Amino acid sequence: MTTEELIEKLKSILEIEDVTVGEDGEIHVWIGGIISLLIPNNAKTWFEISNYEKVTAGAFNNAERVYVSSLINQFLSTPLEDREDKPKYRVRLRGLNSDNGYQYLAADREDVKTAKFFACAERPDLKQEFTQEELDIIANRNQFKGVGWLQDLIRHAEPVEDD
Repeated sequence: MTTEELIEKLKSILEIEDVTVGEDGEIHVWIGGIISLLIPNNAKTWFEISNYEKVTAGAFNNAERVYVSSLINQFLSTPLEDREDKPKYRVRLRGLNSDNGYQYLAADREDVKTAKFFACAERPDLKQEFTQEELDIIANRNQFKGVGWLQDLIRHAEPVEDD
C-alpha cells in the first residue's frame, strides 16, 4: 500500500478530521484537533507508530478500529521501496493529431497484459498513463515486438507531471 493510498483510505473514516504529511514524511492523523496517530513513512512495526494505543483504546468504534488496524498492517507489510507511487508516463503518438489535440496511446482496461490499445486525445477517464514496468510489458507484447515506430514512441514516453 502506498503512502497516498493509506492517506486516502484513512480520510474516509468519520472520526478522523484530517490526514497530513509532515516535512519529514510522517503521516499525521488528526482526531479532536490533535495529532492522534503519527506514522513514520519508514515504519516497519506498530511500535514505531506514536500513539498506536489510540487504535486499540477507544479513539474509534469497533468497526473503525478493525479497519484502521487493517490499513496500518497493510502499510507496514509493504516494502519501503513500494510505498511511494512510481513515476507515470504518457505515450504521445507523434504525427497523429486531431481537432481536439495530440493523440496518446490508450488502453481499454488497467491490466496492460490483456488490454486492447488505441489512439485517443487526452482523457482522464481512460488509462493513458503507464509506469515504466507497464511500458515494458506493452513493448514486449507479441503484436508490438516488431513494430519499430511504436517501440521508439514507448522508449520516448513523456513523464506525467503531478498536479
